[in-house]
Amino acid sequence: MAVFAMAAVAYAGGKTTIEPTVVKTSDAWYVSANGGWNMFQSNFIKEGADWSHKHKTGWNAGMQLGYDFDTTAFVRPVLELDGQFNGFNRNETAPNRFGTREPGFFKFKTNSFALMLNAMAKFDCAVFQPYVGIGAGFHHTWMKETLRDDTGAIRGQDKDSANGFSWQLIAGTDYKLSSDWALFVDYKWVNLQGNKQLTNHHPQGMTKDRLSQQIVSMGVRFTF
Repeated sequence: MAVFAMAAVAYAGGKTTIEPTVVKTSDAWYVSANGGWNMFQSNFIKEGADWSHKHKTGWNAGMQLGYDFDTTAFVRPVLELDGQFNGFNRNETAPNRFGTREPGFFKFKTNSFALMLNAMAKFDCAVFQPYVGIGAGFHHTWMKETLRDDTGAIRGQDKDSANGFSWQLIAGTDYKLSSDWALFVDYKWVNLQGNKQLTNHHPQGMTKDRLSQQIVSMGVRFTF
């Protein structure tokens, strides 16, 4: 009893709290959600003729389920199932659209959902956790085209959709708030294949059968 009492007194005089670690010390599952900005990649549009075109930025939102193989290593592999919704609009002005000097005004509303499996390498730099990777999967893309004259009256509408292979390049970083929570920001270049029937709707035509997007987003990540 005396030995235990002395040990208790010695312990009471020492440090009694344990500081939480910034990064977990084992492999771990995580979930995350993100939202941000995307831009339709316009360099596939044919130049020339008497058309002018303007491409608007759009929105992005997604969720991820991932597995970090070894959070203690400086460089470690990460696998991630990534679902992303994207939406963007394109506006076109077409002089002489109706056979006179009367212009036509086109609005193209395009949305897509892509589900991809990402393979990434993540680097342990204390609270910062940079990563790079590549992903591949499939997408469903749908569009609506509306044509109006200069009075605003609708002169025609069309809808279409397409499915196909998709892939992306990824670069970003986590900022660890604790062993469980992190904020992150990343950039993705996304390529959506198999959109020939959609790109043919464009009044200028398209030089490729694919659409691509640049996406910048921010999000929050929770590690189990």
